Amino acid sequence: MATFAHFSGIIGFLPAAAIYYLYRDRAPFTEQESREAMNFTLLPSIMILVLLILSFVPGMASLMMFFTAILWLYMAISSVIAGIYAAQGEPHRYKLNLRILDLFLKPAEDFKEKKKQHREEMEGQQQQQAAERRV
Repeated sequence: MATFAHFSGIIGFLPAAAIYYLYRDRAPFTEQESREAMNFTLLPSIMILVLLILSFVPGMASLMMFFTAILWLYMAISSVIAGIYAAQGEPHRYKLNLRILDLFLKPAEDFKEKKKQHREEMEGQQQQQAAERRV
């Protein structure tokens, strides 16, 4: 699925996001690579939408469509290269990636880790109390 997450960058942001949310707790490599693909495709996808909207401005259509095509081509080529790396089992980092989503996803992961640690501490305390009761 990590390979597909990268290859799906050809059509935009949403497929990589779906793969990330479906596989984030099951497969660490898929989580890492789909997150990288999602981070990379977010900004170009938004930019492509803006350029397509601007192409409806009279006299701007050809220029905006040209920039849209160039941006999509860059996104597609980068996604295919990353997909090839993922198919070989190697992690890939995109050259031009702002990692905007890391600002939002990182705190959620920290919260999950703290919650897991707290749960483990509570289980340890319960086991210790149970052992003390037996003695």
